[in-house]
Amino acid sequence: MKVRRLGIGLELIFGRFKLAIDPPKGYKGFSIFSGTYPIGKKSDRGAYGPFKWEVIELRALRGKINAFLIDAEDVKILYAGGSLEVPKRGYDALALASGGTWYMDPFKACKTFRDSEAKIFIPTALWRPGVSLPLEGLEEVRDRCRGLKRLRGRYVSITKIREKSVLLLE
Repeated sequence: MKVRRLGIGLELIFGRFKLAIDPPKGYKGFSIFSGTYPIGKKSDRGAYGPFKWEVIELRALRGKINAFLIDAEDVKILYAGGSLEVPKRGYDALALASGGTWYMDPFKACKTFRDSEAKIFIPTALWRPGVSLPLEGLEEVRDRCRGLKRLRGRYVSITKIREKSVLLLE
């Protein structure tokens, strides 16, 4: 399975199947959305091709949000969106909004990842050219996550990662 940045969200790619989480406006593929609007209850589940997910309620700045525990190719990803705290176990990769402002700042996001049993940290909701939100960028995450293996690229395969690593998606 490969991962790529998609606006402030992600796209997971498995063969010919693509699953977008919190994609930008106008995205034409299959997508799911985290956040506070009513997309379902805690017990909701879904599937698309090799992807299976369940909705998990987590605490955020403005109340509870819907996060996703996604399973594909024996890799479990917790897409925690703008959560302020996450479970410490039960997943291989943690995708977490890390740009500060109304999300975790890079320091707390990296600490949350280090305290978890996950092997892969995928920071989301970061500033980059074209983003008009007051968010911190990849450089701040890179600085705060010192000591972790760094994986850079536009598309990064996460299937065989075995040591604690941070994905710095371009």
